[in-house]
Amino acid sequence: MTDAYSVNFIQDYHFLVALISHLSATQHKNRTPRDIAGSLAMDHQEVERVLLAYPGFFRQSINRSQHTGERLFTVHLRYALRRKGEGSNNYNEPLPPDSIALMLSLVAEMVSNERQESRMKADLQQRNKATRWTVLVAVGTALLSSFTALLVAIVK
Repeated sequence: MTDAYSVNFIQDYHFLVALISHLSATQHKNRTPRDIAGSLAMDHQEVERVLLAYPGFFRQSINRSQHTGERLFTVHLRYALRRKGEGSNNYNEPLPPDSIALMLSLVAEMVSNERQESRMKADLQQRNKATRWTVLVAVGTALLSSFTALLVAIVK
């Protein structure tokens, strides 16, 4: 399902920070994209797109909201640290600040990696362009030299 969504940490940075922070700090153990979007004053479709595009951060529950039928989401770390035997209680403790900071630093690192990759691609494209011109000039010079040598041989 994630193949339909492109991953771009630079483009999605603000959404990722907001979603990770919200889902890590809210008292709700999981929420629907519509509820998250309403709480954060963000576009519902964009929130859902980011939640689905980054399954490494966000866990999509097999359970659905009783009210809207939408899937429920949380961050994987919070899901992993949940307490068993809480029954149907829809609330649990927020993640500690250091856990939230760890996830946000990972997002920042991914943004940095994407920027570096983008710069490297641009540099490589520039070098390829320069190499093409060098090859064209070399081929042109070789052809001109061959033509001149042929012309000199014919004139003698």
